[in-house]
Amino acid sequence: MGRTPVRYRRRTETGSMTPADILQGVCRALGSAVDLNEAASSAARWIRAAVGSEHAPVRLLLPDRAGRLRLAFSEGEAPVPGRSAHRRVAFETKTPATLDLDRPPGHVLCILPLVSRGEAVGVIEVVAPGVAVRERWAVLDSVSSQTAIVVRNLRQRDELEREVGALGEAAELVQDLVEARTPEAAVRAAIRYCFEHLRVPVVAWLSDRDPWHLRLIGMRGASASRQKELQSEMASLPRWEGLEAMDRRWFASRVEQILGADVVMVPAGGALLAAAAPGSLRTSLETVGSLLESVLRQRATVTWAERRNERLDMGISWTAHELRSPLLGAKAVVERLLQTNDAAKNREILTQLQEELSQLAGLADELLWWAVGAGPLQQRSVDLSRLVHDVVRSCEVGSADKRVTVSAPGGITVRADAGHLRGAIGNLVRNALAYAPPDSDVSVVVESADGVATVQVRDRGPGLPKGKEQQIFDPFVRGENGHRGGRGLGLFIARRVVEAHGGTLSAESDGRGSIFRVHLPVSNGHGPSRAGRRSPSAS
Repeated sequence: MGRTPVRYRRRTETGSMTPADILQGVCRALGSAVDLNEAASSAARWIRAAVGSEHAPVRLLLPDRAGRLRLAFSEGEAPVPGRSAHRRVAFETKTPATLDLDRPPGHVLCILPLVSRGEAVGVIEVVAPGVAVRERWAVLDSVSSQTAIVVRNLRQRDELEREVGALGEAAELVQDLVEARTPEAAVRAAIRYCFEHLRVPVVAWLSDRDPWHLRLIGMRGASASRQKELQSEMASLPRWEGLEAMDRRWFASRVEQILGADVVMVPAGGALLAAAAPGSLRTSLETVGSLLESVLRQRATVTWAERRNERLDMGISWTAHELRSPLLGAKAVVERLLQTNDAAKNREILTQLQEELSQLAGLADELLWWAVGAGPLQQRSVDLSRLVHDVVRSCEVGSADKRVTVSAPGGITVRADAGHLRGAIGNLVRNALAYAPPDSDVSVVVESADGVATVQVRDRGPGLPKGKEQQIFDPFVRGENGHRGGRGLGLFIARRVVEAHGGTLSAESDGRGSIFRVHLPVSNGHGPSRAGRRSPSAS
């Protein structure tokens, strides 16, 4: 424990220590304290030295997780009489107080709030002769100030260790959140984590039943009376995101009044956490809030999809994506028509417009049926080279710069639904044009070997993120570099279409751009068929 110089004991017996001796001694003793118990023991000894009473009762009280003052250290022959109301006032106002006592005669209870950097971190109480307290008041104030600094530093060290330990256990929280069967269960998991691992009082609300209001889910770390008060006044709150800043401050202050401590408000999507925690734990609390928000958003998406029929939703997105390209092509043709006065040229453009709109009309119903898994592909023998040339011509509609080079020898035939395969390869070409620099070319090569036809689309763009060559084919995933447009469905649709034709679609980067390869079985020459593969949505 605290090591006290020999001269301290000799001088305290005579009461002859000077204020300078006491301040020098307390600074040395507290500066070497390794924990709160040692710091409190040293502070008690030097407070006794200041009041000239070797056996004066001294107590140290520190706020718990709920802000209630709890006994942390007690030493002395007689107990300090209870004055909880006065103690609380001294702590909250940061103002020292002395109370006259009947016993022992002439003694007072001195309550010294421990204040460091404007924050009250505890209270020291001592029973001593009133005369000594008045004479040595400045010394007592200095001792309490030094004690406050040490208590605050030790507490911050403990909080940092606690936070590091809690973050190390965050994997447990993630597992609990993911395994939660309901949004309420996920919120309760966050409450439990904050209380058991961060060791702070916490309250949580959730807007699962009413999208415009938050309902109180639970509270940990507060007394029964405070829980009852919170339930009575704040069982329901307006949705946090819709509140003005002034209203948020009012609600936060009311929670602080009920909990009796400063709180950190952490919005988490459809939930709200309020924790009575020091600023050093803010990062941990925000991490908890972020994890909870992610889980709630994911669960809300899944629930919505289940209510609306997940397959139909994807089908609608798919259809909208595939119809978008012919519409843009038709729009570009019309714009060129409006800008051209040459009759012969107008006729050529009108013919192209007719082709684009015909493709659009033929695609609409088929896409809606196929995208939701309701119909088969319309497979027949298709000249792959001619189809690729048509795709490139459509992708370059409205562009003065012809950036796509094509190498496609004739005679390569595959069995395919021409409309869907055209859309899949078109997605690859448009994707390459979007991500490649505007002054660079995109090359498309068609070849055949060993019964497999290959369509290779290569660009000179930023390439694919390392390790994400497969993720880019997931729905709603977009590239991380360059072009930011689109909905992240093009590559997903392209792969599903190619797979529905019995082929494969792969991607790679070689440091100079991206390469996409479509592999399809070469046709055996049979006639038209409706017995093609079911849509990928149906599998």
